[in-house]
Amino acid sequence: MVALFHFKSYGSGNLSDVMLVKNAYLFVDFFFVLSGFIIFENYFCRLGDGFGIMRFMALRLGRLYPLHIFMLGLFLLYEIAWALVLHKFSSNPRPAFEGPTGVGSLGENILLLNAMGLRQEPSWNYPSWSIGAEFYTYLLFAVAIVLLGRRINIGIVLLGIAGFAVLIAIGPASMQMAELTGLPRCIYGFAIGALLSRLRVHSAPLGELSAGSSTLLECAVIAISVAFVILSGHNWGSFAAPLVFALPVLVFSTTRGNISRLLETRELLLLGTLSYSIYRAPRKIPASFSDCVESG
Repeated sequence: MVALFHFKSYGSGNLSDVMLVKNAYLFVDFFFVLSGFIIFENYFCRLGDGFGIMRFMALRLGRLYPLHIFMLGLFLLYEIAWALVLHKFSSNPRPAFEGPTGVGSLGENILLLNAMGLRQEPSWNYPSWSIGAEFYTYLLFAVAIVLLGRRINIGIVLLGIAGFAVLIAIGPASMQMAELTGLPRCIYGFAIGALLSRLRVHSAPLGELSAGSSTLLECAVIAISVAFVILSGHNWGSFAAPLVFALPVLVFSTTRGNISRLLETRELLLLGTLSYSIYRAPRKIPASFSDCVESG
């Protein structure tokens, strides 16, 4: 859906005018919630038990940076080609390495600072702002886990509130102003997902539903999410996106319904392996660091 959002089509009845596609930028917030959930499922215990922040961040950098720098390199090659040759064939030539493709903003993109609100316009590979936001959010929450330990739940809530407060203080009419709100937007969604992971030990009844009931529940949360995106893409309702997307993350984490079983087929798992989704949440969720140690 995010890919369709970035694919602009023109003409009567074009895909870009479909409200679900037009507002599909909100599915980035689904990814932030999912990311917070998965990271806490897999690393909360390990970070608290001495895994190491630097080791954790090195793994996160290894996951995010190669694709980011590869795509940024393609944009850089295009800009060089524009400066040397391509501008000669344009009816509206522009200066090379200025504006959104300036040298200064290139450095910010290399350092994954493109979601910090340093500029009022998107630059270079614009969609990569979410990668920069994710990377520094990982660092923030890893530090919080190590420093707060058993009090991490309070820290998650405070970080989520802080992210939301910054979004409101900046004052955009919707969540779409990523170049201004990328980092706090990610922190807000990531915190919802992280808190969801910490609270999932209390959602055992969902895991006891029959396959039929779980399938109906899966269909219901999908319908709610789609309706929300259609209705809330460009208004203040969009700020509730992480809270709404917490529902499908929680429901599908039980893997009880038929849609979940479809998502666990060999072919779709391969697609996940080829993308960012190479992690599988542990079935037993420890409630504390001591439980992590006891459960090995």
